Amino acid sequence: MSPHAESSLAVSDVFTQDPEGPLVRRVGAGQACESAWRLRYCPLGHEYMLSRWTCQEERSCPDCSKYWAARQGHRAAERLLQVAARNGLRRQVPRHVVVSWWAFPSPPRRADMDRAFDVARKVLSQMGATGGALVFHPDRHSSEAGDGCVWYEGPHVHGLVWGWLENARRPEGTFVRVFQAEGRSVARTVGYLLDHSGYCETGRGGGTHAVRYFGLASYNKCPGVKHVPLLWRCSICNAEYERWPVGVGCEPEDLRVVLVGLGLSTAPERDPREPGWSDRGGLTREL
Repeated sequence: MSPHAESSLAVSDVFTQDPEGPLVRRVGAGQACESAWRLRYCPLGHEYMLSRWTCQEERSCPDCSKYWAARQGHRAAERLLQVAARNGLRRQVPRHVVVSWWAFPSPPRRADMDRAFDVARKVLSQMGATGGALVFHPDRHSSEAGDGCVWYEGPHVHGLVWGWLENARRPEGTFVRVFQAEGRSVARTVGYLLDHSGYCETGRGGGTHAVRYFGLASYNKCPGVKHVPLLWRCSICNAEYERWPVGVGCEPEDLRVVLVGLGLSTAPERDPREPGWSDRGGLTREL
């Protein structure tokens, strides 16, 4: 018997499905909308950024959810970076971990998701984590998330945590995987995790928070963290972006005409709708 047998996680004891609770849905798994695009661009012609007038179902819409995930990833990263600065952890990159179980109520409901957050927090704290952020995933995918990947049931919890995790202190019945540093910024990592996270829109208490904090990053241990708004400025010259409504549809030629008409330019062989991800909550590309 392990020295931490009292913390063993028998799934029948940990997860008790509430048949009346709202189901957990995966972000981006709903119907696509036809929201209009917004074009933000550097007045000196260095770069431009595309964002959407997101629809009312921005977490379920496969198009608008990407922008929701980028925005929320930016906010979570700002909190984590400020928490790190307050606790002398600037030089420590949060570890990306996954907590999972062999069995889990299927399909998961809100009570199951809340319990998974709570159990993951306790497991990681017991193993040595001092704090961080958690994101719940109701499903797994066969390859990189995106068009063509196959989704299947497999609820688990991702975390970005500080501290050294000792496998010898892992409770029985729980599986913890630590990923190597991926070279992504914290904002992009959280944005990627939120891109296919789980959420509930209804139920007691209203909607659910997609990111949960614990330890050093919790609201009771680190209150008053200032929210840093998204900065719509050029990353090259720091000039404030100007805005231009593009409209519904946003065909490549239509956007190219707009760019040329504003005195900007883009390579004709490239689709101007497909720039690279930006940490600032939109899509950006240098001209």
